Amino acid sequence: MTSPPYQPAPRTWVAKFRDAFRGIYVGVRAQSSFVVHLIVAAAVVGLAAYLQVDVIRWSLLLLCIALVLAAELFNSAIEWLAKAIDHAENEYLRNALDVASGAVLVTSLGAAIVGGLIFVERLTAV
Repeated sequence: MTSPPYQPAPRTWVAKFRDAFRGIYVGVRAQSSFVVHLIVAAAVVGLAAYLQVDVIRWSLLLLCIALVLAAELFNSAIEWLAKAIDHAENEYLRNALDVASGAVLVTSLGAAIVGGLIFVERLTAV
């Protein structure tokens, strides 16, 4: 007779949110570039407020900020996993880390283009 597969105890919503906030904290501390993203995000929010962009443009800017920060957190998660798997030189892990870094770059460039379009349009309208 085989035993049933392991079933972890159900977790409360409070525990899930606590773990998620801990993950953000760990991700922020693990990545020095996260601070750069936060500084740029603050500048974007400040400029958007100064230029009084409309709700649609605010939504696009905030979505871009969230996507860049999420991409950075995913990158951090992959880096932590790579460190847990192998500390030696590993071509597959290096490729995975480079792809994750590339995803952050693509997301950041896309966000910069969206922000640039919004701010140039708004600045030329003033």
